Amino acid sequence: RFMDTGFKLGSCYYMVHNYKEAAECFEIAVAQEPKNLMYQYNCAQAWLNSGQNYERALALFDECSGHEDELPYIPMQKSKCLFYLGLRDQAQSVLEHIIQSTENEFVKKDSEALLQELRKQT
Repeated sequence: RFMDTGFKLGSCYYMVHNYKEAAECFEIAVAQEPKNLMYQYNCAQAWLNSGQNYERALALFDECSGHEDELPYIPMQKSKCLFYLGLRDQAQSVLEHIIQSTENEFVKKDSEALLQELRKQT
């Protein structure tokens, strides 16, 4: 199946930090199987890390919303997209909400660190 090939090729590109190529391969998989959570999440991560399409990354992370039990870093990654899109107040609000509401200590600690970094850059 090509979508599996696209996902596997995207994963290879991602592992060697070629995020733009990874995102393009993941997009093929997402187009063929739009409800696949892992395809969406990996595509969003690749676009975020590529620095080339924060809008698309944010849209994909939005599609993943509701699955934070499986992928607890979704809100934190959304906050990064918001920040890079110049929506700093929204990014900080998301992080503050995560810190107040999460029971996942790793996510809480990482969100606190990211919030400190964002505050330094504003």
